[in-house]
Amino acid sequence: MIRSLEIERFRCFNSVKLDDVRKFNVITGPNGSGKTALLEALFVAGGNTAEIYLRANIWRGKEEFPIPQIGSQMGNLLEDYFYQFDVTKGLRVWFLDNQIGGA
Repeated sequence: MIRSLEIERFRCFNSVKLDDVRKFNVITGPNGSGKTALLEALFVAGGNTAEIYLRANIWRGKEEFPIPQIGSQMGNLLEDYFYQFDVTKGLRVWFLDNQIGGA
């Protein structure tokens, strides 16, 4: 069970911290407010391989994921995960749970 969540520079979130996340949560808001991004942040943080980003893209309808021929183009493939598409600043999703203390 997740106790708290921090998101930095992920999709539409520059910085978000949710403390005291209870057993049952309802996420509401207008279209484009970040509901799906919040759930994707949890999904990505819970994964243990880079393949997790491919799965998230497929769920968003991006089934084609062309592999670039030049290493410098790799950032372009994942840039929509970064706040304002800025891959130079990195991103961070962190949660604390009742079991291990962090993930």
